[in-house]
Amino acid sequence: MSDSCFSLQLEEAEALKSAYEPDDGFMWLHEPDPDDDGAELAYAVTVRSNGPVESTVTLMFTLPCGYPLKEGAVPEVVAVEGSEAVQRKLRKIEDTVATNVRQQLKSGYDFPILASLAPVTDLLTQCEEEWVAMETERKKEEAEEDYTWAAHLAVAAQKYEQRHSPPVLGRRMIYSHHIWSPVKRKYILEWARALRLGGMSKLGYPGCILVEGDERDCAEFVNLVTRLRWKYIAVRGEEQIPVPPGKSLEDMRALPLSFTEYGWDDMDKVAARCREAGLEELFLTCMKIYGGKKSKEKKARTKSTDEKKEKKKR
Repeated sequence: MSDSCFSLQLEEAEALKSAYEPDDGFMWLHEPDPDDDGAELAYAVTVRSNGPVESTVTLMFTLPCGYPLKEGAVPEVVAVEGSEAVQRKLRKIEDTVATNVRQQLKSGYDFPILASLAPVTDLLTQCEEEWVAMETERKKEEAEEDYTWAAHLAVAAQKYEQRHSPPVLGRRMIYSHHIWSPVKRKYILEWARALRLGGMSKLGYPGCILVEGDERDCAEFVNLVTRLRWKYIAVRGEEQIPVPPGKSLEDMRALPLSFTEYGWDDMDKVAARCREAGLEELFLTCMKIYGGKKSKEKKARTKSTDEKKEKKKR
């Protein structure tokens, strides 16, 4: 490493320490000896916002030999951690700082990293504002959904007392534009368990929910879920199977009495699970594929909500 490059690196590090160390914002990760040819400086800088949330982000910089004078010697920038308000924006902050460093290098500025960190405070404030808005919306949504759940509990006991008709096994395949809200995920799981419904949900874009259990409980689940605020949600497919004499509803279940949540990229796992349980045709209704190949042993008739609406019009 040339003496001039090493000197500039140390000078910039000292400038960063002066700017950020009073708030414990600078930490050496690797401070090499000038005689250690080929070694790389590395340090972490923590930037704090001026907003009421006091969010922070810590960035790690690794300086290659030749920085900042040699062309192509660009520091590695990694946003290693951040406070709650900026966790979801770490990649954006990292990309912004890395872009700023490259621009400062092109302009020939002696301390590119120091200059690149200047806009981060404003970026943190922007992240805080977005996070506060999201938290406010989340709490409002949670309060509304708490009311919905309380209303369900108030009538649930009465509904169970009124059950005298023969049991019917029900299934619902529900399609949603997306599922990612932690509050919605919480209630989907809680309602399924409370109503003794087996099934699964798939997060992300698109989202889907499959439930199986007593037909009346399936209907109640749909009633609860569709009351929540969604960009788009619809029952794409459903099945009703009368429980024959001598059998119980539990004997008729194709899925275990548990509820599984699958990730954003797990639609193939949902499809495989449905296929293994003999519910492939019901799964396909989620994709608006109706009337697929039916098993000879399958007596239940799968209907789409769209088909039912068409029949009502005729």
